[in-house]
Amino acid sequence: MNGLRYFKHMTGITNRQLAKDMGISLLLANFWTSGYEPISDNHKEEMEQVYGIPFYFMKKEMNSTIKLKMDIAILKSLGKIESEKDMKLNESIYFDKFTALGYALFAKEMSQKELSESMGISTSTVQSLLKNDKKISKKYRDSLSQIMNVPIELLEGKLFIDTKWAIDSLVINTTERTVFVEKVEELENQLLLA
Repeated sequence: MNGLRYFKHMTGITNRQLAKDMGISLLLANFWTSGYEPISDNHKEEMEQVYGIPFYFMKKEMNSTIKLKMDIAILKSLGKIESEKDMKLNESIYFDKFTALGYALFAKEMSQKELSESMGISTSTVQSLLKNDKKISKKYRDSLSQIMNVPIELLEGKLFIDTKWAIDSLVINTTERTVFVEKVEELENQLLLA
């Protein structure tokens, strides 16, 4: 997933809005978002000015460290925080639209249909699971955790900054729990140094 796609998803900006904001065609906005065509350096200043996000992030392939930095940049550009220390206080402003499971599905780049097929359940059941911000039913817990490669405790409930970063680390970077612990420690150290 490229940075522009992640940015659009987290802020709710559509390709149509991107095209309008940047003065480009809808087709080019689609190409940029899909990664079919890279964003040209000619649009650097304009994109940074319009969205308030360093251009560097828009062109990058996402990993947990870049997502962390981009989350901070997005929150700063939206005026939700002034520094990284403010993030914990304002997390509900940014993350209310997601359940943890919904975000894990997005991070894994898996469709609802793919999840329903993997679990052997209907798409409407998947949609119900995605809307639920409480405990996940016992009959789905093990298969969801296994498919997402994330402990079920992280998939239950609303999405918060801590669970988002943990999900990112597990879904995107690793399948081993020991590596996950190292990634969390690395992220904590980066936050302390920032």
